[in-house]
Amino acid sequence: MFKTRVITALTGVTIILFCLYQGGMFWKGLFFVMAVVSLYEYLDMMKHKNIPVLWLPGYGL
Repeated sequence: MFKTRVITALTGVTIILFCLYQGGMFWKGLFFVMAVVSLYEYLDMMKHKNIPVLWLPGYGL
């Protein structure tokens, strides 16, 4: 389990540093991907708590 976390952290840090170094569209794209993944996680969490969610309007924002 610890090995998986270390590999994930190293991969994540590498991607973040690459996007930071490249700047521009890479940096904006990284934040866009992080926002979409975060929204997906949030809406999925609400669904598991039996709170009705509207997926399409959430992603439309």
